[in-house]
Amino acid sequence: LTTNSSAPPSYIFPLLKHSDILQCMSELGIELTKAELAEPHRHKETTKKVFFQLLDICCGLTEEDFQPSPAMLETATSCPFP
Repeated sequence: LTTNSSAPPSYIFPLLKHSDILQCMSELGIELTKAELAEPHRHKETTKKVFFQLLDICCGLTEEDFQPSPAMLETATSCPFP
């Protein structure tokens, strides 16, 4: 965190080399290639898979945790729209 009296606080994040990120992912058991890391917009399904794997490892949340329950779907389809 850096602050300047006249500017809002800004955050500085470390810049990592692709090789460092790929090594970390490998140690976590997440398969990711240099091309997938460098161009996530070209590998959307892989990017989504990696995010869900990280959520599972770091937070214990799975992809199923983000799926609506039957009750939620029922409520969503029965709500009147203005």
